[in-house]
Amino acid sequence: MNNLHRIRSRKVVLGLISLATIFALCFGGSGTQAARAQANGVKVNSSSTPAPLIVHPYHYYKPVCQPTNEPGMANCTAEIITDATGKILSFPASLLIAPSGYGPAAFRGAYGVTGTTSTTRTVAIVDAYDDPTVLTDLNAYSSYYGIPTMSQCAVSGGTATSPCFQKVDESGGISYPPYNSNWSVEIALDVEAVHAMCQNCNILLVEAASNYEYDLIAAADQRAYLMGANVVSNSWGGSEFSGETDNDKYFHRPGVAFVFSSGDNGYGVQYPAASPNVTAVGGTKLLVNSDYSYNSETAWGSTTPLSNGAGSGCSAYESKPSFQHDADCSNRTVADVSADADPSTGASVYLAGSWYQIGGTSLAAPLVASVYALAGGVGTTLGNSLPYANVSYGVNLRDVTIGANGSCGGSYLCTAQTGYDGPTGLGTPLGLAAFTTNSSFQSSGAYDGWILASSAANTTGGTIDSNSTVLQLGDDAKNRQYKTILSFNTSSLPDTAVIQSATLKIHQNGLPIGTNPFTIMGNLWVDIRKGWFGSSSALESADFSAGASATKVASFGKTPVSGWYSAVINTGLGHINKVTTNGGLTQFRLYFNLKSNNNHIADYMKFLSGNYTTVTSRPQLIITYYVP
Repeated sequence: MNNLHRIRSRKVVLGLISLATIFALCFGGSGTQAARAQANGVKVNSSSTPAPLIVHPYHYYKPVCQPTNEPGMANCTAEIITDATGKILSFPASLLIAPSGYGPAAFRGAYGVTGTTSTTRTVAIVDAYDDPTVLTDLNAYSSYYGIPTMSQCAVSGGTATSPCFQKVDESGGISYPPYNSNWSVEIALDVEAVHAMCQNCNILLVEAASNYEYDLIAAADQRAYLMGANVVSNSWGGSEFSGETDNDKYFHRPGVAFVFSSGDNGYGVQYPAASPNVTAVGGTKLLVNSDYSYNSETAWGSTTPLSNGAGSGCSAYESKPSFQHDADCSNRTVADVSADADPSTGASVYLAGSWYQIGGTSLAAPLVASVYALAGGVGTTLGNSLPYANVSYGVNLRDVTIGANGSCGGSYLCTAQTGYDGPTGLGTPLGLAAFTTNSSFQSSGAYDGWILASSAANTTGGTIDSNSTVLQLGDDAKNRQYKTILSFNTSSLPDTAVIQSATLKIHQNGLPIGTNPFTIMGNLWVDIRKGWFGSSSALESADFSAGASATKVASFGKTPVSGWYSAVINTGLGHINKVTTNGGLTQFRLYFNLKSNNNHIADYMKFLSGNYTTVTSRPQLIITYYVP
């Protein structure tokens, strides 16, 4: 069957959607305000009941670009919603019909980003052929959703406060290639998806003269690099071929992340996603609640003979990069990470006066590219190694464990599972910390320890212990509170580092004594001190109540992951010590909100200290930063 004429059909797993809701969404009848808001990212009033899922009434779709297996020729990887006969569904803006796909608020809410960056970032988008109305369409999209419009100006002069949109040909000029109706859809999707996620990023659109890879790779991708892009988003690819490794050098640009879609034909690998120098982005079916909070994700795809979904698998030609360690593929494995790609949960796209709903890994790639840009930089890496080095499920990545994109005997190469798998890689973004440079520190046992209050009524410290391999938090049988001090030498951070977040992690040691204090004593709070709390770096009883640089900068989650409790710190980051003054130390004080539950029974938890024999189990401080 010719792929161009094949209509792919997938059920929307959202329970029963009433015909009235579908009619309202499609035809704008009376009572459609809430339904429109759910679809397009305009907030609705909250209530005491859990927010319902955003509805998705469409489940037929087809490729935007005509598939080809010609060596050296690339296809765009966009999939567009159709009716049951294969006719593309478009909704003229003049009819005031709300777009049906996800808008900016849904994507930002689901993936835990604010949509703005504190420093100037440029996202380049590389596509083939010309979209003559791209900026006009982008600003119509932006105005509808209430996000900033963009001005046409050189990205070299754009800033985070005044970002620029610039379109160039593959030589950096304005002799744009011919118009192509299919690739213009791809371009509109890519540009609008980037702006939805990063609203003050510069956008550089580089239009290749054709969809041959020598134009897209050797010319357009390199033009993006030469014009200063921090991230380069590519929503296209083609079949692997024996000479592909010769092109890998074009993506080996330390400090710049090249991001590629993994393809839309299900289990199987395409190039350049297979290059070990790029971030290969797989696809999911993303469900979002109507308050834009994350609901769930599954791998996008099918195991039927009509296989489709995100590309994945084992490369036939590319060597395995050092950061990949999966067992069943000795070569490069695709994908690395993933994002929303199922067209039935796709994006609203504005093009030439009409709205469309579009997905495919063409959507996933610019979403992930934008996360790289928002995260601030990839240091001297290629970017693709960072999620592997930083992965912490439930903290900075979400593990997608359900779904498949083809038949491979149940192997992780085409089947989602716990941890890494082919269709979704390591998972989907949860904030920015997996996509930027991190430094990890272990606490110093010489300065760590616990302090017990001198009495139940007193707020001063009494007994201390800096030699134990365990830390204690909670209270004792005399209703005296335990507090803990953690010390980290953070002076190795670059002096110019801009710290974006920090995660403090402590590992549980055994079962709670008495009742788990997380259930009876409220939040486990974190105070921070640049230098030390008391009169010296050594643990002392005065540390119990000594002044902090900032108090309650974070609280620990109450559910451990593999024994680790984590606190994500987003405030007070300026108090992290980056110099050798005060021994280069940054100290943290941990304590439960209630001093005691006054039951005259010891209720406390033990955690491994900086004196514990196994270094990797000691308290950890993971700092996410970039250097401008």
